Amino acid sequence: MNIYRIACQVTVALAIAAPGLVAQRTVPLTLEMIVGDAGTIVHCRVAGTETGRDPVSGLLVTWVTVDVRENFYGAPGMRFTFKQYGGEADGIVFRPADLPSYAKGEEMVLMLYPPAKTTGMQSPVGLGQGKFVVKATGNDGRKSVTQAVSTGALLKGMQNTRIKRGAGETMDFDSFTGTVRTLVRQVKN
Repeated sequence: MNIYRIACQVTVALAIAAPGLVAQRTVPLTLEMIVGDAGTIVHCRVAGTETGRDPVSGLLVTWVTVDVRENFYGAPGMRFTFKQYGGEADGIVFRPADLPSYAKGEEMVLMLYPPAKTTGMQSPVGLGQGKFVVKATGNDGRKSVTQAVSTGALLKGMQNTRIKRGAGETMDFDSFTGTVRTLVRQVKN
């Protein structure tokens, strides 16, 4: 594969797929901003991923299928597939560094931009800032949430947040999702 073709793919992808993503790279977003910009907000588990060349744009993409556990806002169904820029086909692998990856069985709270009008591609709001990985914290059934890409701005300006912080960057799952529900009611209605 020649370097010119790869460079053209990257340029076209940035111009078509997500023009706002380049600016988002350096802009730390608060949870309120992420919720406000999201077209879909779900607690979900990854059912599977597939990569290839997008028939609409010709770009390398990954199709991510998720099973929804809770639809906070805008999910098109209890199982849906979204298309994110970056993937592999024809011996070419391209994965943008700032876009998250997904693993089958991974549990997360995902806040996606609305699909791009021309390509249908989506990504988490603020690149990785809109992906929150959910993990069990012990044998008691409790869970924690960790932002995939932390900027330190997530809870900035939130006066009455119920989010309980754990060790490092982790947050209590129940208090986090309760805050997300509240923000959806406040920001989306």
